[in-house]
Amino acid sequence: HEPNPDAMKLGMRFARGQISFKKAVKIFQRDRLWICDDLRKNHKNVFIESNNNLFSLVPALWEVFPDAKIVHIIRDGRDYVSSVMNRDYYTPKDGLYFRKNLRLQATDFPDDPYNKKWNSMTEFQKCCWEWVKKDGFIYKAIADDSRAMTVKFEDIFNKNDYSIFWRAVEFLD
Repeated sequence: HEPNPDAMKLGMRFARGQISFKKAVKIFQRDRLWICDDLRKNHKNVFIESNNNLFSLVPALWEVFPDAKIVHIIRDGRDYVSSVMNRDYYTPKDGLYFRKNLRLQATDFPDDPYNKKWNSMTEFQKCCWEWVKKDGFIYKAIADDSRAMTVKFEDIFNKNDYSIFWRAVEFLD
């Protein structure tokens, strides 16, 4: 889960258009090289990464690993927003936002309809915007691609019906 490096800075820089696709691929490949080397040394051929920092890097991921499969697990927006608000996203307590500039914001995207409204938006509105924006990157990248599937978080962990979980496992082969 979120290996080191976790791709947070890379994902943000690529999402904002601060680096090219070619450079994102090069950095992503370099950052995952040690994992691939370790797999080969241990005679393994499967690697599973759970990492929400890859939201903008799906095209780079497929460039580096063309046979990779993606199970996009989408979380209920209400749960996501509640969770991140409990961690003070987009508030003065949020060091990633105020000190390190590692949160997306509508002002990063000139064509975003919320670009000019960003500074007057509430924490709740900003957290909602982020959830939509990040999932938008993923949806656009995986649309109609047979290497990816989208499932709801709550369907995977449904105690009364594990069929979606098993469908995802079968998809991953």
